[in-house]
Amino acid sequence: WNISQNQLRSKWNSQSSRNREDYRAKLPINTQDAEYVYDFVLARFENLREEDIVILGRSMGSAPTFHLAATRKPAAIIAMSAFSSIKNVISDKLSFLGRLVNKDYFNNLEKAA
Repeated sequence: WNISQNQLRSKWNSQSSRNREDYRAKLPINTQDAEYVYDFVLARFENLREEDIVILGRSMGSAPTFHLAATRKPAAIIAMSAFSSIKNVISDKLSFLGRLVNKDYFNNLEKAA
């Protein structure tokens, strides 16, 4: 099957409820998309169980991967070139900017715990 990002966003916008909007508005867009795709695939394929799902995330894709592992129940995750947190990456590369980052949306270490 083939699902384009535009189809997913269109379906997302047409099916949103107030509670889901409030919750998801607080999430970065890539974690919103990851949750929607995960739920969409589970709903679309009736014989698919969460225990059958393995999520792969590479580099920035590790953030939604760890988020899904923390909020859903996939069988396993594979994280390639994952980072501990965006705040740590910024601090390591540009130490002066790390102090300016207040909120760390992509804290993979916290979600892995």
